[in-house]
Amino acid sequence: MKLKKLAFLTLFAGMIPFLVTSCGKTSDQPKCLAVGSARSVMITENADEPGSYIVTVNGSNPSTVLLTQKPQRNSRVIETESFMDNWDTSYKTSAPNVTFTSVSPNRTTTNVLVLTNPSYDAKTQTMTFKAEKLENEVDSVQTGTFTNVTITYDSEVDVMLYQEKPQETE
Repeated sequence: MKLKKLAFLTLFAGMIPFLVTSCGKTSDQPKCLAVGSARSVMITENADEPGSYIVTVNGSNPSTVLLTQKPQRNSRVIETESFMDNWDTSYKTSAPNVTFTSVSPNRTTTNVLVLTNPSYDAKTQTMTFKAEKLENEVDSVQTGTFTNVTITYDSEVDVMLYQEKPQETE
């Protein structure tokens, strides 16, 4: 029953692109779990560097939601472009581990990667990353194009980014 609910929620989340970040403050740096979705994600082997990949995320939402963990339960909506612009500051000590989960009626696919070298095009709402397998994951990556994808990042968000003025919502 829980698996069916998880599959339904993952599929539903993939229908409308968004990025949600859940943060809990540890010292001065909020620790976070970021969850996003996209219409599609393409994972290809990097011909220039064996063992590495290029990940292209299409259909990202222009907004990112930052949520604090208990007990504050605060939230902020920022632009995804700002989230991407602060990538190097937020991930200066460690690149994030990321899962890309695609759920369809016939199959569920999960790829686990470490992302670096982000690029974001706000006009096309496309993100591109260099990626590598986790050290202990031998068969964690399947190449191809996947639709209705939920993206989960382990993350740290720069304090200044979290403290930005929230966007107005309708």
